[in-house]
Amino acid sequence: MAHIVRNIERQETSAVHQKAEICQFQWVSKKRLSEAFDKQHHIWNEQAGRNRRVVRVMIDTIKYLAKEQMVLCGHDSCSGKFYNLFALLAQNDSAAGSYMQLLCDHSEDKLECNLISSGYQRHLLSCIKALIQEEIIYSIANQAAFSLIFDGTTDSS
Repeated sequence: MAHIVRNIERQETSAVHQKAEICQFQWVSKKRLSEAFDKQHHIWNEQAGRNRRVVRVMIDTIKYLAKEQMVLCGHDSCSGKFYNLFALLAQNDSAAGSYMQLLCDHSEDKLECNLISSGYQRHLLSCIKALIQEEIIYSIANQAAFSLIFDGTTDSS
């Protein structure tokens, strides 16, 4: 019995069997396999484009809040300056607006991938921090000399 199972597994993983499966799919669907993949690839590209636009609005939101030295988060995920400013900017971007509507529609459920979650905000902040550090290091490396000025007060507590 074990040798039968082993032979079946070997047959199903063989290149000949896999080519036969592809030919059967093409025969039944009357399409080439590449056509089916192209359609799905196009759908994935459209979704990736919408996600990029949502992340672009996130970046603009974080850049503004950082420039104004404001805190991002509130006491829960649906409050705070980041969420409110993102919602405001989303009114001018269809992809971000539809994403906000998706969040509102699934407020009871947890989304598989929440692009504006605090975890993604922290990750985006880390990426921005790394870019700023690289720019500072590059600027310092190209100078013959530099100085740092620190200004602050001591904590008396």
